[in-house]
Amino acid sequence: MFVERFPTIAARSVGEDWPYAGWYVQMLGVAESGHFPMAFNDWDDLSGAPVLPTIGVGNAEGAPELPLPPPIPPSPHLGLDWT
Repeated sequence: MFVERFPTIAARSVGEDWPYAGWYVQMLGVAESGHFPMAFNDWDDLSGAPVLPTIGVGNAEGAPELPLPPPIPPSPHLGLDWT
């Protein structure tokens, strides 16, 4: 159903994205240590932040920060530019 509704996004998703996969593995490693990525909260403005903060269960002090995910490269052959 998704592919039928969003064929352009589905076409753009075909293939490998090693930079994103590497970032995702790093994020999972941080989450495994008990610190979870926080893309939104009600108490800080995270827009424009150069990193993705994390929050730990029971202790947010000293929580590591993650780099933002890598940008999606433009896909001119599909007429897409995500920048």
